[in-house]
Amino acid sequence: MLSRLFYSLHHAFAHRRCLASVSSAKTICDIDINFLKNQEIKIIVLDFDGVLAAHGEIFPQSDAEQWLIKCIAIFGKDQVFILSNNPFAERQRYFEELGVRFVTGFKKKPYPDGLNFIISQTTENKEKIVLIDDRLLTGILATCLAQTKGILITDPYQNLKKRPFKERFFSILRWLEQHFFL
Repeated sequence: MLSRLFYSLHHAFAHRRCLASVSSAKTICDIDINFLKNQEIKIIVLDFDGVLAAHGEIFPQSDAEQWLIKCIAIFGKDQVFILSNNPFAERQRYFEELGVRFVTGFKKKPYPDGLNFIISQTTENKEKIVLIDDRLLTGILATCLAQTKGILITDPYQNLKKRPFKERFFSILRWLEQHFFL
């Protein structure tokens, strides 16, 4: 874990301009899927925790699930991936049933290994791939390293009643990341 922290900080400073230029949206539901399609995005890669649901949940929030179903309808299930640092088996089964590929078995973000695997599995240019994540120094940094596009979710899903310490911890991390690197 410490080596991942040092890796993140080293590359965050080296890629400050990339991090500062990232697009953002308040929630996943604020992202216009047709706009992405019109921007010639071909591959959608989604983080789970914070983006589709609060930390530790198994299934997406209902509004995020509707967004995801619309995304699959527009892009095709082979063009949508889940790249999460928490690959719970129940989550994987849920996405398998939807026909969405759940990428696991690689170093955790910000290492670009998972994104590089997705790039190798598609015939699309890196510029046609977007990762949507709620953490600047994990997913968005991975997009800088893999040279794909990224969208930062600035108001991620949280459940402070169910997981008060974990959610507050991640809120503090997000605040620090955004105030030091944006």
